[in-house]
Parts: sequence; structure tokens; C-alpha cells
Amino acid sequence: MPHRGKADLGETSRLRNQIYDWAGGETILSRDRFGEDGPRTPAPNAPQEEDPMSPHSSHPEHSGEAITIMKVEPIFQTGVIVTSRAQEVGGKLPDRHSAYFDNISPPLEWSNVPDVKAWAVIVEDPDAPREKPFVHWMLWNIYGEINSLPEGLPNADFLATPQGGIQGRNDMGGYGWFGPRPPAGHGLHRYYFQVFALDDLIEMGPDTPLDHLLNALKGHTLATGEMMATYEAPNPQ
Repeated sequence: MPHRGKADLGETSRLRNQIYDWAGGETILSRDRFGEDGPRTPAPNAPQEEDPMSPHSSHPEHSGEAITIMKVEPIFQTGVIVTSRAQEVGGKLPDRHSAYFDNISPPLEWSNVPDVKAWAVIVEDPDAPREKPFVHWMLWNIYGEINSLPEGLPNADFLATPQGGIQGRNDMGGYGWFGPRPPAGHGLHRYYFQVFALDDLIEMGPDTPLDHLLNALKGHTLATGEMMATYEAPNPQ
């Protein structure tokens, strides 16, 4: 079924609890399905999120901080419905979107909101073994008449398609999408695709950190919605 936008304060509280309870969190299915890709070999020497099992790691088992959408109170309570035709049954992202494999951004679609001038998209993993959720994607200033992203956006700061789009830096330091790469043996991770309907463009460049972007979102968000997808490290070959 389609993913729901933030409806009220009770729903916000429920979703916040869901973020902390990562081992038993609810998986919401998207409206569409995509078949299995078949086995593939992980890309060699690809960067990955830090392994919490390392003897040198001092990070927690998973983040305890709320994702961005929980920190923004929209003007309207009508939620944005967010879906992806790439998402498989059960909520899993296909391997081609993971940094273990092809690391290409997934397609994304969302419902319209009256008077929207621009859109922002943020993808975070609250199950990462660190203090804050791992930022996989930041994209803003998508023109308001656009309601979808194609698969495989380039890892560039300024985009020609979608028109107006600016991509910030992910937590690996590059612009654009960095796909799921949870540490081996760390279990299933959840990836929250958060969409923000804005009443104006955000006058910030691609090197803007998430906390600064968050402050702008707090002053311009009309409505929000999210989709949760999952991914787990592939078994060693």
C-alpha cells in the first residue's frame, strides 16, 4: 500500500518510537513491486559504513537520534504519499541501488500538494552504527510541478534533470546518492525516503550541511511524507 505522510502528533510519536525500535520496526509496503534482480557480485573495494564489530569502533550499535522529518512540523497536516516502483515485495531495495553493487539512485514518486513551489528529498538510515542517522541523499529545489525522480541520477551538485535540483553531500562526502551498505552481520537496516513540500526555493548551495538545511525546512515546509525501504548486507560468497 502507499506510504503515508505525517498525519498528526500521535502519528509523529508512533513513528518516532518506530525509529528507535529498529529490530522490530514495521515495514510498510510500497504500492508497486519490482522483481528480483538475480545474483550479482559485490563491487570490490567499495566504501562502506563503519563496521560496529570492529575492535577499533567506539560507535553505538545504532543511532538514537530522530530522522529529519521528525524535526519538521509542516504547515498542513495533509500528508504526501511517497512510493517507488523499484521497491520489492517486503520493502527491500534491489541490489543495484546498494553501494555493494551498482550504487544507482532509485526512482521515486510522490503526490501533489496545493501551492507547492519546490520539493526536497532526504534519505537517512537510523540503524547505522553511529550517533546520528547516516545521510544517503539530500536533494532540494526540485521545481514544484515535478512529482518524481528518475532512476540513476548523476552524482553531481547541480542537476539538469530534475530541473532546478541541487544535491548536497551524503555522509561519504560525495554529492548525490550513496546507496545502502550496512555492515556485514548488522542485520536489516531501514532507509527513510522523506519528501518535503516547500512554499519557496531554498537559497543554499550544495555544500550546505544537513543541520543548516533542516533550519530552512522548518521555515518553508507545507507538507511531508515518507517511504521506508530496507536492505541487509549480502552474504559473503
